[in-house]
Amino acid sequence: MNYRNSHKLMWGLLIAGILLFAVGYSKNEMLYFVLGTLCVISGIIQSAIFYRCPYCYKSLMDCRDGIPKYCPHCGNELD
Repeated sequence: MNYRNSHKLMWGLLIAGILLFAVGYSKNEMLYFVLGTLCVISGIIQSAIFYRCPYCYKSLMDCRDGIPKYCPHCGNELD
């Protein structure tokens, strides 16, 4: 998986987790809270593993503005 797909998947899982939390809160169902927690945790774990520079393999998680144009560690352009 490349860093761009990982970034999209991370945000998709985080949004799905938040929506599941909201449904669980409105229906007072613990299953939705558990599923929401699993979505959020899996989104964070997969991004920690796959959201990396393809050149130096350092994490891009510390970038504040989404996907950067250049790696903050090695300076290579991210295509």
